[in-house]
Amino acid sequence: MGLFTPAWNSDNEEKRIKAVEKAIAKNDQKTLVKIAMKSKYFDVSEEAVKKISDKSVLADIAKSDTNHYVREEAVKKISDEAVLGDIAKNDEDKYVREEAVLKISDESVLGDVAKNDKSFNVFRKAIGMISDASILCDVAKNSENGSARTLAIEKISDDAVLGNIADVLGDVAKNDEYKNARKVAVLKISDESVLGDVAKNEDHRDVWFVAIDKISDETVLEDIAINAKDEGARLEASKKC
Repeated sequence: MGLFTPAWNSDNEEKRIKAVEKAIAKNDQKTLVKIAMKSKYFDVSEEAVKKISDKSVLADIAKSDTNHYVREEAVKKISDEAVLGDIAKNDEDKYVREEAVLKISDESVLGDVAKNDKSFNVFRKAIGMISDASILCDVAKNSENGSARTLAIEKISDDAVLGNIADVLGDVAKNDEYKNARKVAVLKISDESVLGDVAKNEDHRDVWFVAIDKISDETVLEDIAINAKDEGARLEASKKC
């Protein structure tokens, strides 16, 4: 005689769906937790998770369930930012991390995600939720992903480009290996001496052209016209002298 199989774990889809619906109708939390954590079928586990009220159980499911659909459903019901931060940084599934990011308000955590996540959608969502210019600046300087650095620079408001933030943007404009990051940084810079340094040393027309276009100081333009390593930059600067 075989071992007893609960209806919610039945190979028969209709039977297991009816079992979870019955538990939901009765608000049978004990059974719902069992279904969520023990069913081999994610369809009923997902439905059970939607109705579980115990936040500690939901956190456990969100962090440890083997099915990413079930983890994602649990994340939707969690408000504990420590748990959400852990998931946003460490879950192996990008959709689960993205769901966690959407519920986080701590910008330092969002900054860590933005700097380190490999998924474009995840770091894009994180950056979009950051308003602190110093955190965006940290992402722009320290993320290993050029797209993340570029998005972070774009998000920095023009009013915030002062002091240390202006220095970092100048460094990005001169030294970032990613052309688009350099270009976006140039668009944020108003210091013409920095723009002149960029224009003199930049290889890519897309970058030096934008820098030169923002310069009105004839002394800076003359310096570029004489000393820029790109012939096109020299010619462009000479037109404005």
